[in-house]
Amino acid sequence: MGELTASFFGTFTAAILTGALVMALLRTRILAALDRPIDGGALLSDGRPLFGPAKTWRGLALYTLCGAFWGGLWYGLCRVAPAVHAHNLFFERREATPAYGILVGLLLGLAYAVFELPNSFLKRRFGVGASESAAKPVPRALFFLLDQTDSVIGCLLLFQALCARLTAARFFAWLLLGALVHVLVNLALYGLKIRRRAV
Repeated sequence: MGELTASFFGTFTAAILTGALVMALLRTRILAALDRPIDGGALLSDGRPLFGPAKTWRGLALYTLCGAFWGGLWYGLCRVAPAVHAHNLFFERREATPAYGILVGLLLGLAYAVFELPNSFLKRRFGVGASESAAKPVPRALFFLLDQTDSVIGCLLLFQALCARLTAARFFAWLLLGALVHVLVNLALYGLKIRRRAV
């Protein structure tokens, strides 16, 4: 378990930092011109939005840009800290270059954001608004689980696409770790009054 934990943080810390930074930046007016819904306000036949107003082009842009930023910094840390480099599996089979580090970060940010969209789609179908909890226990539990794992799954699938090293044991161990880290980061951001809800 120690190796799985070390490799999780060595491989995905840039994604964790990206999610936290985006939450902070969304409280500012940075890239405000892009603050438009990805679905264009479109309504489906049930009269509900495709994704809703909270999923915006601004958020997508911030995730990709912050991902590239942290990817570049994490590459730099890997260059000067061999122990970190050894546990970053994105660099295990590919040469660690600044461009590749930035690309990995950008793609992690993009995967993080895109894989939140199916969850938003399902919430709208159940009549759950943005940043709200479902009223009934079963969908509430389902969406709590999805809220903690959707972006993690996106990052794991990106890792598999680039590295082809994702065994079933590693997938489920990393998924559990990612969900736990997601909850802890959300609690920290809530404590700092960056998030409106704890989880």
